[in-house]
Amino acid sequence: MQPFSFSISSLGTPFLSDHLAKRIWKEYQSRIERVLEPLPLLQREEILLEIQSHIWESVQRDTASSEAEKVLNAAQKLGHPEIYLHPLVGTKLFEQAAHSFNPSIIAKSLYYMIGGSRLQSLLVLVMSILYTLLFFLATMVCTKIIFPKNVGLFASEQGTFSFGYIIQTEPYSDVLGFWFIPLGLLVCGLLYMLITKIAYRIVKTILKTSEG
Repeated sequence: MQPFSFSISSLGTPFLSDHLAKRIWKEYQSRIERVLEPLPLLQREEILLEIQSHIWESVQRDTASSEAEKVLNAAQKLGHPEIYLHPLVGTKLFEQAAHSFNPSIIAKSLYYMIGGSRLQSLLVLVMSILYTLLFFLATMVCTKIIFPKNVGLFASEQGTFSFGYIIQTEPYSDVLGFWFIPLGLLVCGLLYMLITKIAYRIVKTILKTSEG
């Protein structure tokens, strides 16, 4: 039987004595690194080291005759990085977004969380709907500049209210006037932060559950 040696260097790269085993790992590692690319370097290294640890434990228990076969079996047990790492990357990205409120990071995190657990998938659906509604609300507020008489919060003589865009303004009076713009943007901003913070708490729970 060919002797097997495996260790993790200070750079987090596994050492394998067999050329084919090295090639198998390098290909698998490159796939992992491509998926982890959106994350900061420190997080990428931590996740990669954890995966290497799983590979090592699996290899130690494997009774296959060759080093290459042991590494291949270990990688197959873990599965495709594009599948099992995407939800993890999404949750970690959302943690960043919850502090920076960067909409592009939020959009990317929701994309990565697609295909995760049922709770993650439900969260992605709800968040996508809420952010889409906020986007249209903010767009409507800005449209007030272009159609000042047709967009806003309107009240009729009968005491009924109408919000948004109306074609016939005669029976209605504009309640807020141009104050509709700053107040509307303020409400959008507050709702955006509130929704993001609530979602962040849910994401942290998901992350703790998956790590546990």
